[in-house]
Amino acid sequence: MSQFWNGEVLAAPNLITVCVDESQASEISGRLYHGYSQEPQSFENVVQLIRYMADFYDSIRFPESSVVLREFTSEKRAMEELHEKSMEYQQLMEQNGICATFHIFVKYRQNATWQGILAWKEGHQEMEFCSVLELIIEMDAILGRK
Repeated sequence: MSQFWNGEVLAAPNLITVCVDESQASEISGRLYHGYSQEPQSFENVVQLIRYMADFYDSIRFPESSVVLREFTSEKRAMEELHEKSMEYQQLMEQNGICATFHIFVKYRQNATWQGILAWKEGHQEMEFCSVLELIIEMDAILGRK
């Protein structure tokens, strides 16, 4: 059994479950769950999903980003820090997408990208990714097989 599925990584504060409810022409929409909210965040496309994930990691300050991204706007976004867990890990793992369900554990945010583990729930498979692009390509490949 893999590292992800035997419970070792399940205690990670930044574990995210992505429920893909629709997949058309390599574009996805669905729901994002994490342990700090009972309510999911709905996303309509991959860019929105990645933005929500980045905001979540910034709000819990884990994993800490090794770079500060520049923005074209001069106004700073107020970041609400999350401290209290409101969803148990078991609840997080029980969420299901219509098309696919992914558990994502980002280990590092280095070199302006992410490194971590992508686990496909229905396929009982996991793979490591070294960049956000690789994460997106792996998810797209899995959805293309279905």
